[in-house]
Amino acid sequence: MLMCSLLPKFTSGTTFTCLPEISKTCNNNQPSGESSLSILIADLDGDKNHDIVIYPQNSTTSDSANTRLLTSNGYSSFQKYLTNDLNSKNTVLTIGDFDGDGKQDILTRRMTPIEGQNTAEISFYQGKGDFTTIALPNSYNIQADSTIIITGDFDGDGKTDFIAQPNGTQDDMNNPARIFLSRGNGSFAIKDIFFNGDARNLLSSNLANIIVGDFNGDGLDDFIRQNKKADNDDKVPSAVLFISNGDGTFTLHNLPEDLNLRGDLCNLVVGDFNGDCIIDFIRQSICQPVPQVQASWTDWRAFTLQTQAGQKGQATGTFMVDNVAVTVTFEGSVNDQSKTDDQAVHFINFPQTFVNGPTTGDWVALSGIESEFSDGKIAQKITFSHPVTNPRLALWSVGDPVVAVQYDFGSIPVTIISTGPASVPGSTIPLTIPSGSIVQGQESNGIIELTGTFTEVPFTVNYEDYHAFTVGIAPTVLVPCNDQSTLNLGTATGDLFTANLPASYKIEGVYSTLHVDDINCDGRDDFIKHENRGRPSSTEDEITVFLSNLETDTDTDTETPFAKKAQSEVYEDTSVLAWGQEQSRISLGDINGDGRADYVQSFGDTCFAIVYAQSGKCQNEAKQCKKSHL
Repeated sequence: MLMCSLLPKFTSGTTFTCLPEISKTCNNNQPSGESSLSILIADLDGDKNHDIVIYPQNSTTSDSANTRLLTSNGYSSFQKYLTNDLNSKNTVLTIGDFDGDGKQDILTRRMTPIEGQNTAEISFYQGKGDFTTIALPNSYNIQADSTIIITGDFDGDGKTDFIAQPNGTQDDMNNPARIFLSRGNGSFAIKDIFFNGDARNLLSSNLANIIVGDFNGDGLDDFIRQNKKADNDDKVPSAVLFISNGDGTFTLHNLPEDLNLRGDLCNLVVGDFNGDCIIDFIRQSICQPVPQVQASWTDWRAFTLQTQAGQKGQATGTFMVDNVAVTVTFEGSVNDQSKTDDQAVHFINFPQTFVNGPTTGDWVALSGIESEFSDGKIAQKITFSHPVTNPRLALWSVGDPVVAVQYDFGSIPVTIISTGPASVPGSTIPLTIPSGSIVQGQESNGIIELTGTFTEVPFTVNYEDYHAFTVGIAPTVLVPCNDQSTLNLGTATGDLFTANLPASYKIEGVYSTLHVDDINCDGRDDFIKHENRGRPSSTEDEITVFLSNLETDTDTDTETPFAKKAQSEVYEDTSVLAWGQEQSRISLGDINGDGRADYVQSFGDTCFAIVYAQSGKCQNEAKQCKKSHL
């Protein structure tokens, strides 16, 4: 089911204005002061149907109601409310069952204190769009611009606790990370969290990520401290597992360094992927592809010299384009200084003369018959056996310090890519473009690029006793980094069973975000990959579903740990396939209460879609983990 709603028209007591399909025109209805939508999915009323909270992220509008609440009655049926209780002006909302009654509550935190208002409060849903709100003391110091909140049940009592991670520096001894253990009545027992007894705050958000999960299956949430970067004077481990003792303290275990878990190398995406009630994680590589110039210059193999006026010389050779050999034929003023088989040419010093240019002396040398140039320039031509895009010419010793030589490419756009030291000591005049597509040299070296796709390049050049050129390509390509994503299955001892994930999954963090939940109701977490369309030459769908094939036994064959599925194979509506994450956001939850993770996809500032998982027999009805959220 698809629901696209123009939120500014949503007023109390009315229904949504539904569009027949998602449309970019939704953005034309953006209200003043609102930015992109934030969507939270949670079971606020305890009926097993997850409800939807929609609010404009970082809204700067007035304190009037601008948070929308959709309470689910099951498949495609909602009660819709505007609420003043969840004011979203400069606030961040966090979901958790803070009183342990089986219904999700909402922690609201403001960016900056407002005179006469509390910094934070917890709202408990009472039905019909109304909440009961308990203000938290400002002394908690958890305002949204100074802390990050990470929720979990760290003492195993069924009530949501949280860690307040400061945005300070490691030397901020007055603002350590703290754990807030819920008492169930809106108050919390608070303890500082120190790293190996260090008084400095090595858990601050500029140094570390905190990833929560029950990593040993004892019913208590633990967390991993993931070091963010490599420049670490304190030799802090890349990842440390904090095993909860149940009283707000933790026992620390360093995770193996050879897992390469540092935060500048990977994201850690948690879930119970094999259904054993122990949290696992995917190490999602965020290694950036490396831009690299891959030059290919002509290997000249045969020359026919020009020996008299009116006769053209010829040179032939090959270079590679996308693993295809392109035959190059040149017709023009070829002289006997042309070189094959990497013979050095006079004074040339290739590494210094050319940047990303030829590195050996394999050239066509030009001079021609002087009488042919008495009335100007003589025609030359390069022919390619296959179309070549943006070919480059490396020119050497063009002109002399007194008399210039010009290459005239007519109407072909030409750019000077680089110039190097002149080929004769003492001469420092670089290549220039005096006008149009004319390249001029006075004892000059350099590389030029012709813009376009060509099978032949005609040009003219005026007479000089001796200068030389060669032709090729030098595209900049993104070279994938050699860093695989891995699956790390947790065990009751805290050890990890690690296996590489197939490269065919294409889940690199630089191109995609992973969203985890049980999508097919079999007791194992699955995930959705949401592409950002940045992947070069990609044929990947914007939304791809990965269903777990893993068994409880960690020694299972992991060659195909997940089944890669198209969105249309798993979800009922396929009309939002074309929206990547640069245009939309995704939030998962069981909106119709059938045990399968549906998702809400928000678009811009005014539109969202609700997409339901396909129905079928649920295999997860008997699963009982110690953790209520599994």
